[in-house]
Amino acid sequence: KSLDTIQRSIERARIMAREARVEERTPAMGLSPFSPRLGTEIERFAYTLTLVDRFSDKPISETLCRDHKEALVKLASTVKACLDRIADAVENGRPCENFEDVWDVYKEFETRVTASLQESQLPDEDKEQMVSIKRAYSSVLSSLADLACHVQGRREPGEASA
Repeated sequence: KSLDTIQRSIERARIMAREARVEERTPAMGLSPFSPRLGTEIERFAYTLTLVDRFSDKPISETLCRDHKEALVKLASTVKACLDRIADAVENGRPCENFEDVWDVYKEFETRVTASLQESQLPDEDKEQMVSIKRAYSSVLSSLADLACHVQGRREPGEASA
């Protein structure tokens, strides 16, 4: 199921890249509301998702699934909702809303993983996989944050809109 979600996210990122290129060439009312580097950021995000997709080929163990499935599904769903909001903003030519909820869900997941790594007797392979998943989601969220800034017409997080 997560592979399907990642594939859909990659496709959505490609569509966003296409929309951004169209917007770059024909900005609405002569002025694009997006950062000039939006297309590049979308392509970078698609590349990040491709790397995560390749990493996810290995199924997680039953133990990890039992202990972390709920948190992973919640995080994946929240990331997907955020990506949908960004895509909708690009398609509608409007700034996207903030998505602190994604970071909150990630922090819950990160705390859970860290506690699990310290408290459980997981095999090293499972520990490595959980650390990799945690880092992969961190990369995805960082890319999403950068992407959102460019959709909002800013070049850097915290910078005022252009």
